[in-house]
Amino acid sequence: MSIIPTIQQLRKDIESASGDVLRIEGQQESAGEELAALKAEAKDMGIAPTQLREEADRIVGDVNEAYGGVRDNIAALSKKSDG
Repeated sequence: MSIIPTIQQLRKDIESASGDVLRIEGQQESAGEELAALKAEAKDMGIAPTQLREEADRIVGDVNEAYGGVRDNIAALSKKSDG
C-alpha cells in the first residue's frame, strides 16, 4: 500500500478544499451583512455599536428583575387564594 497520494486523490482533496473555501466565504459574507444590520439597528436605537454587549446585559437584567417581580406577585396571590 502506497503512502504517496495519487493525483486523482489530490484533485479530489483540492476540489473539496475549494468547496470549503467557497462555503466559508459565503458564511463570512452573511456574517458581515448581519453585523452591518445589527449595527444599523443599534444606531437607530441610539446605542453605540461598542456598547451593544453592555446594553444587552442591561436589558437582560431588566427582564430578570421584572420576572422576579411577577413571580413574587404570583406567589403572594397564591398564598392569598390558599389562605
